[in-house]
Amino acid sequence: YIVHMNTFVSYYMEGMADEKDRVCEDVDEYCEADCQNSEDGDCLYTCYEEYDASFCLEEDLAETYGFDTEEYLECAKTDFGGRRKLAERKLNDEVEYYIGPFCAAQGGEIHLGVFTDETCTTRADNGDSTFASAAGYSLPFSDDSLIPTRCLKCGYKNGDGEYATNEACSGIYQMSGKCETRMNVDYPNESSCDYIEGIKIIREDGVIRTSSVRKSKSAAVAIGVFITVSVLLAGYVFYLRTKLSRAQINLAASTAPLT
Repeated sequence: YIVHMNTFVSYYMEGMADEKDRVCEDVDEYCEADCQNSEDGDCLYTCYEEYDASFCLEEDLAETYGFDTEEYLECAKTDFGGRRKLAERKLNDEVEYYIGPFCAAQGGEIHLGVFTDETCTTRADNGDSTFASAAGYSLPFSDDSLIPTRCLKCGYKNGDGEYATNEACSGIYQMSGKCETRMNVDYPNESSCDYIEGIKIIREDGVIRTSSVRKSKSAAVAIGVFITVSVLLAGYVFYLRTKLSRAQINLAASTAPLT
């Protein structure tokens, strides 16, 4: 399956809303107790990371400053937390700034970033520091991923006691491109197989590379032949130069005057 990033983020955040509250309450209680007497200034952050719950700290930061994360799950203009006019004076510019999600350089995380266009495709120079200077606090989810690695549970029991699929998972499925060729279903959807076939996902780090980047046997053979021929030609040229040099020496010796 393949789906637009904004669509996935929106549905995932919606589906994780209740789960995140429960997880954060549990981790808050444990980490605060664990780090209460610790002298390590990073103890709390490290503890949250161990439970894959660093997003809880980001949510706390957002709530503290009134930053509405959901407002920027899709690209939207920012007023720097109601400090737009102050920001213009601080930054000494009249550039319109936007905030939206983007894939991290290694492809396995999704962060919030500052952009200068309404489609959030042009990153602002020093965007994170620009936001911090204007708003007075760091942009939430600029370092930690919006999407944790924990799985989202799709099934639940409805009022009749039967299992059903939640709206988040069904929404992502409906909006996704599909290639169900190898799935044991009655009517597999193969509408996106050609597109997905051209993409290879390296699961270890989430990096996406096109499958077209493959070794070519014919190219390797051609390169090998070319190198071999080049070496042989170089050897033959050296042989000719050596033979010609010796011939010139012999000729010079034969024409030297007798004494």
